[in-house]
Amino acid sequence: MSMLAGAGVTLYTNLQLASVTLSNLNITQMAMADGSVFRAKEFIDATYEGDLMAQSGVTFTWGRESSATYGESLAGVVLNGVTYQCDPYVIPGNSASGLLPLIQTNALGTTGAGDKRMQTYNFRLCLTQNTTNQIAITAPANYDEATYELVRRYINAYVAVNGSVPLTA
Repeated sequence: MSMLAGAGVTLYTNLQLASVTLSNLNITQMAMADGSVFRAKEFIDATYEGDLMAQSGVTFTWGRESSATYGESLAGVVLNGVTYQCDPYVIPGNSASGLLPLIQTNALGTTGAGDKRMQTYNFRLCLTQNTTNQIAITAPANYDEATYELVRRYINAYVAVNGSVPLTA
């Protein structure tokens, strides 16, 4: 935030796009649900879902293209063939206890096939041993450790097979 302020940029958050005005296929303004109007020479759609593009009538697609669409061998569904045995049940071995959070029961798809699935949000965690750059890691108010039990089990299964988890990706 301080970098934006230092550059004279005003940051607006928590606004919902209501409409877009075009002139010769160029966006000239956008109006928000709260009545705010923004005019500019150029607009950048930095929304996760492409709200500005959709309101502007730009053709778009979502999901993964198949490997055949553009001749990309690594496009589409990729099944890496690496599996680790992780019990999927809340109480290990007890199917009546239900599936762990994050377990998907739908088919993964065929290697190279396209789909209309949206990638979930991602976060990058940067850690340091330099104490002057460290910031305490605190759990958010709604954090529930049980949500990530599958991740814990996956890491344990990985370590059981490979001996350790690599320190870098």
